[in-house]
Amino acid sequence: MGSRNRSPRKAILCVSGEGGHMTELKALMNILGEDLSDYRLVLITDTKKYASGVFDRVYVCGALRDKDSYLKTCIRAPVTIMRSIIAILEVNFRFRPFIMLSTGPGVAVLPTLVMRTLGVPTIHFECSARFYSISPSGRIIAALADKFYVQNEGLTTLNRKASYCGLLIT
Repeated sequence: MGSRNRSPRKAILCVSGEGGHMTELKALMNILGEDLSDYRLVLITDTKKYASGVFDRVYVCGALRDKDSYLKTCIRAPVTIMRSIIAILEVNFRFRPFIMLSTGPGVAVLPTLVMRTLGVPTIHFECSARFYSISPSGRIIAALADKFYVQNEGLTTLNRKASYCGLLIT
């Protein structure tokens, strides 16, 4: 009987937002380097603008919030949440990821919750721009994720699950 895994190779689900978050995710992929060659890299993100080159498949869900308008956030959120749920379920059905890596921000909250519920180990890397506090999305993800890494050593005192990993970008 055929395998339930529809993907020819094992998959890693990556979740990241735009800008520095994506830069840090790509730096993590670079650090892991050759160790990733046997895996399909599937990305869930809020914009496709910076997602090219590294990933085998990209799912764009859109930004959950509008940084300039509370009203636009209220209007946009239900659509973005539905897109995210559809993308997460499609990724799980098509690729059966064995692990999820995220660098935030808010785009990573829902995938972390769903993947953790499905028994997929989740690892989050808090943004290196955080020196004095853990981000709001980071606080939520820290409660959900299997592993929660910070890039500034001082942040380990702010959350019992936080482990220092050093900088992804040097």
